[in-house]
Amino acid sequence: MFPLTLPVPLPKRLQPMSYQVQYRAPSPPPPGVTRTPEEIEAEMRKIEAEYEKLALVHIE
Repeated sequence: MFPLTLPVPLPKRLQPMSYQVQYRAPSPPPPGVTRTPEEIEAEMRKIEAEYEKLALVHIE
């Protein structure tokens, strides 16, 4: 039996593209409400995760 051979596509090259995102600072809490440092950090991590989604690289 012969081994199965499959064509291997050549790798494509990365193409530079413009990338701009407006920074959104976390919104301030309503008057009279205080947030813990953990709550502030959780909100910052959520915003950072949204920005990271924009910076993914896809090769077709």
